[in-house]
Amino acid sequence: MDLNNYIIYLSSELIYVYTIYKLMHVFFKDIASNNKIEILSYFSYYFIISALYLIVNIPIITLVSNIILLALISFNYEATYKNRFIAVFLIYLILMISETIVSLLTGYLVISVFGKNPGYSFSLGYIFSKLIGFFAALFIENYSNIKKGFELSTSYWLSILIISLSSLYIVVALVDSQIHTVKASIIISLLFLIIVLLFYLYDALKSSAEMKIEKSILEQEKRYYDNQFWLMKSSVEKTASLKHDIANHIGAIGSLIRENEISRALNYINQLEKYAPFNSKIVESGNLVIDSILNYKLDYVKSIGVNTHLDIKVPSDLELESFDMVVILGNLLDNSVEALKKLKENRTIWVSIKYDRGVLIIQIQNNFDGKISVGAKGLITTKDDKDNHGLGLKNIESTLEKYNGLLEYSYTDNLFKAEVLMYL
Repeated sequence: MDLNNYIIYLSSELIYVYTIYKLMHVFFKDIASNNKIEILSYFSYYFIISALYLIVNIPIITLVSNIILLALISFNYEATYKNRFIAVFLIYLILMISETIVSLLTGYLVISVFGKNPGYSFSLGYIFSKLIGFFAALFIENYSNIKKGFELSTSYWLSILIISLSSLYIVVALVDSQIHTVKASIIISLLFLIIVLLFYLYDALKSSAEMKIEKSILEQEKRYYDNQFWLMKSSVEKTASLKHDIANHIGAIGSLIRENEISRALNYINQLEKYAPFNSKIVESGNLVIDSILNYKLDYVKSIGVNTHLDIKVPSDLELESFDMVVILGNLLDNSVEALKKLKENRTIWVSIKYDRGVLIIQIQNNFDGKISVGAKGLITTKDDKDNHGLGLKNIESTLEKYNGLLEYSYTDNLFKAEVLMYL
């Protein structure tokens, strides 16, 4: 390779690295590392791959090195291992296939994937091959659901992975064979189309997963309102019943007192207190959204023997998006309940919700076992199903973005506190 080809190759490789950067941002939303480390990783990729090509120049080594380095780059971003696997293989496939198409058409003379690669007979093929991948990345950027953190079922994930690996094998086998250039070009072009459609399928599946979660949240919301309606109906019925019999109850208590049966009179009053309508509800702030969620969740909390301390001061006419409150308040309470269920004693939850000058402040504090796992971007769930349970925290943070809100945690050896600020 002469100096001119060296310059063309190194220039085209810059386009290739930028294309990888754009594709990574198609798959991943949040950066786990800082921007400097992210940029450094891409420069490292550029220098390593360029050196391998210019010095070693054996296709199979380049292939394996690319996959390993892409996997390492993916750790710049927050993702589950499932999403990371899919991202690495699909990114490499789309770039490899686009390069192979141009290679076949412009004279990329590869005799064997295990042998030394003599390079392009047409030097501008380097640039054209990278530009095809770049334009493919621009098209794929339109698939906005891919980067969402919703988890696919294992069967869907395996299907996409198997298709990706099979396509990779077909490309390698074609390159290594002596098949006619035109036939190979047609087959590779069809594979290119399949991979683009696979991106579309992956995007659609992510969208479907999001809709499934939204449906689940709406079902929770319905349960909360059904429960609140039942509590209100029960309260009205008990009030009417108590009002109807109040004269008889007062007469009975009066008779017991006159006969100096103080103990029996107190027991009678205790029974009335248990029957009284205000004991049906745990929370009665007047705000339907807040009351519905808290009464549903805390009814279960009390049933498992957890002590509750509540301080709810929210205007009854404060308009809150019920869907958003189910995500935020519902998930925070669920996390507290999970932590409390691990304890055998000292099980207490403190819930404070206040509204002050346009800011809704939610504070939930509970006892816990002291086990905390902290990652680069904050807390990591300690539950067994980390992929799905971790979505609760992500959904809270995503919902809070609508309100320029904030979620903060603090903890001691046995107390955990979550605090949310929402600007309404």
